Amino acid sequence: MTNRAFKFLLQKDTHPFRPSTCFIVADPKINDRKLWTLELERPADAEWVFQIDDIKDWMLHGNKPVRQMFYDTQNPLTPYRELDRDEVYREYLRKILEKLPAQYRQRRKYALMPSIGDDKTRTLYSSGSNSLPSSSIR
Repeated sequence: MTNRAFKFLLQKDTHPFRPSTCFIVADPKINDRKLWTLELERPADAEWVFQIDDIKDWMLHGNKPVRQMFYDTQNPLTPYRELDRDEVYREYLRKILEKLPAQYRQRRKYALMPSIGDDKTRTLYSSGSNSLPSSSIR
């Protein structure tokens, strides 16, 4: 066994970490533009799924704080969802924390924060992480 400086509690396939991809799932029969759920794995049986591969980049550098998710891009009357960057990020972090092994859930967690020179971006990233219960992430 090799010694490592960091222990990643979540892994995926052959990666020693969990890639920051998530999936927004919605029901096209419901007409509420704010009603969606987030999953870390692509749901097999969901009718309407929107994949987000750039959640960290969107949080740090995204110019648009809201994205729209359309059910049928060819239909102007199609159902859609508004995805608020902060809400998606907080839900993503909640899902990550739920996936932790049980023995680590009550412990203090530390998040590696990217080197950010811009005060506005650093505050946005930090406030998103700190919006979870105070015992979650440091």
